[in-house]
Order: sequence, then C-alpha cells, then structure tokens
Amino acid sequence: MHPTNAAIRIACGGVLAAYLTLVVIPACRHPDTNGFAAYYTAARILVAQPRDLSRVYDNLWFQDQVNASGFVGVRDIHNTQPPTMSLMMAPLAWMSPSNARVVWVSLGVVLWLGGLALLCQGLGLAERQSAIHPLLLSAALTTAYVPLCDNFRQGQCYTLLFFLLCVFMRLLCKPASKRDWIAGIPLGAIAVVKLAGLWLWPLLLLSRRRRVLLGAAGTTACIGVLALPVVGWGAWRPFFHDLPRLSSDPVRYLAAYQTLTSLMGHLFIFDARWNPHPAIPMRPLGVALPILLGATVLILSARVQRLDGEGRDERVLSLAMLLAPIVSAAPIAESYHYVLVLPSLLTAVWWATVRRVAVPARATLALAAALLIVPSRLYTAHVLDQGWLALFAYPRLYGAFILWGWLALALVREGTEVERSRLAAQQRQP
Repeated sequence: MHPTNAAIRIACGGVLAAYLTLVVIPACRHPDTNGFAAYYTAARILVAQPRDLSRVYDNLWFQDQVNASGFVGVRDIHNTQPPTMSLMMAPLAWMSPSNARVVWVSLGVVLWLGGLALLCQGLGLAERQSAIHPLLLSAALTTAYVPLCDNFRQGQCYTLLFFLLCVFMRLLCKPASKRDWIAGIPLGAIAVVKLAGLWLWPLLLLSRRRRVLLGAAGTTACIGVLALPVVGWGAWRPFFHDLPRLSSDPVRYLAAYQTLTSLMGHLFIFDARWNPHPAIPMRPLGVALPILLGATVLILSARVQRLDGEGRDERVLSLAMLLAPIVSAAPIAESYHYVLVLPSLLTAVWWATVRRVAVPARATLALAAALLIVPSRLYTAHVLDQGWLALFAYPRLYGAFILWGWLALALVREGTEVERSRLAAQQRQP
C-alpha cells in the first residue's frame, strides 16, 4: 500500500475514533434531552396505556408524562406529529431511559453508516477501484457535518430517516420499471413516523413517477391501518385538529427554524412574543413569499429533473437536486433536520470530484457546505433577532438552496452533454 493511502486510512480511523469519543459516547450517557424524551414517552404511553395516546397533543399533560418517565429538567412536547410516531421507539419502551438511550444512539450510528454504504452503491463508488474504501472516507468526512452531531446529541431520529432516504435513492437510481413502487416504501415509512419527505410527493407526481408515489401512499395507508388496533381511531382526531397549527404558529419565526417560512416570517410578520422586531411589518408578504418561492423551486425542480434519463448519473443528480430543499421547504425544521440534506451534499461532492468541475463551481459548493455546517449557536444569537439583521441568521437555508441550484445546473449541463453525445453518434452512423 502506498504510504499516502495508508496515512489517509489512519487519519480517517482517527477521526472516527475521536467522533465516537467526543460525540457518540457522551450522547449515549445523557438521556435527558428533548426529542429523545418525546419519542420515549410516546412509546411508553403506546405500550402501557394506549387509550391515552389521544392526549399527547395536550402539552401540559404530555409534560407530566415526560416527568413521570424519569427525565430530569427536560421540557418537551409531542408537537404535531402523527400518533404512529410512537411506533418508532416502541421496541425500547420496556427499557429505562438510560438503557434505551444507549441502544437508540448506537442504532443511529449503524443507520448513519448503513445509509452511507447505500449511497456509495447508488453513486457507483463501490464499483470503482480505490485504495481507500469509500465508506471509510465518507464516514470520516461526514463527522464534520454539524446537523449529524446535533442529531446524536439530542437523541433525534434523523439518522433513521437519512437511512430510509438513502434506500429510496438506491432503489430509484435504477432505470424506470414496473417495480418502481418498491422505491415508494421507504418514502411512505418516513411519512408515517415524522410527516417528513412530503416535499417529494408532488415532485414524483410532476415527474410522472406515479408508481413510486402509489408505493409511498400504499405504505403509509397500510402501516396506518395495521397500527389501528394499537393506536386507535381516537388518537387521530386530535392530530388532525392540531395539524393546522403548523401553518399559523408564530414560534416558526425563530431563527432556530431554518426554513423559508421562518425567514420570511422573521422579516415581515410581527408577533409580540416570538418576533417583536420584524424588518417591515407586512403580514401578507410574509405569508405569500414562502408559498411563492417554494412553488417556484418545486416547478423548476420538476422541469429540470431527469429521473427517466438513460444514464445513472442523470438519475442520481436528479434525486439529489429534488432532495436538497426537503428541509428548507418544510414549515418547521431545526438543525438536526438537515441530516436529510446530507445525501444531496455528498452527491454534489462526488460529482465535483468525478467530473473535475471548474474552480468557481468548486468554490460555490464549498460555500454551500460551509453554510450547512455553521454551528447553531452562531445564527441563534439574539443580536440577529432584529430587523434586517435576521438575513444573517439563516445559513442552513441559504446553503440548501445554493446546493439545489448547484445540482440543478450540473444536471442541465449533464443533459446537454448526453444530448450532444447522442447527436454525434447519430451523425457517425452511415
């Protein structure tokens, strides 16, 4: 083995060992965090007293259950999540919070590495002869991704959703076939536990991948129906009653929520408690702009995508582009939600490496990556709460949309190259 390659392997191993020591092990040892507390408490209610699952949307009652579960100093809510979210940690509900936390975080590490392995297969990295295993290199590189660290520290579930998204990408990067509905299964599973990934559903419809969409809808319906004997109908009524709150809760305008809705609300919508210093109090503008910008990105994505392209590169780039705004277009999204953007970022890095793109394109991609990994304490500082200074409080949002634009441009250029090659081949034919 070449000495340089050996040194890189050792460095990657050292980075992963340091990550395990500084991030993963402390995350296992500290179960008292919000996020994990809500998952565990909801699972305990499902297992021990399923009839009370309808009460999880009562914040005061749910907080009492969090306290009774043994969490110290943790304030948490179930939020507007489907009652089937309680299924996610139900297998661990018989454990104590501390033991469940160890298993949960350890499972998160396995899902992170498993998702990376699937992504490497989808990108064709496993087929390339390389002195350094792509999984080892990608795992070491992603330790710098701050949302992943935040996910582990809070005991969140986004490595599970990351894994399911990687399964989705791995299945859908194959040529279109009658079995495309299988790719919808992980997408439906994501919706069942977290209402995440819904951004992709209209895109699949506009991209004429209806079999995938039917697979996702069928999976969601099947899990919901099969869970009814445990979850019950009664838990769904308060969920649907609480669901409209996602479109009106002023807490969304805090910079902690890195979304289009949050940015525009922060700039234009006054709220005495959550946003007392907007730049210009113009509520109609704050409401309309996220819808308009989100719809524009969705339509452009549908027009640029090439999921039916002949080459795998076109399909992979299309999937990465469609995924890039998956968090930014949501009503509410914190730092750890951006784990879902990681497949898009890794795909862009792979493309920049394989195609040796120009220096300005590399610099743009580096800017997107830098914005996506800004520590949350920097953009949630109170000094950025007032007026137009709020524009500096949304780095993850900007990073995601720069990444989306980068991938869209790469896809357009790849489509042009493919078309040129096809025309040249036709001209060479006698």
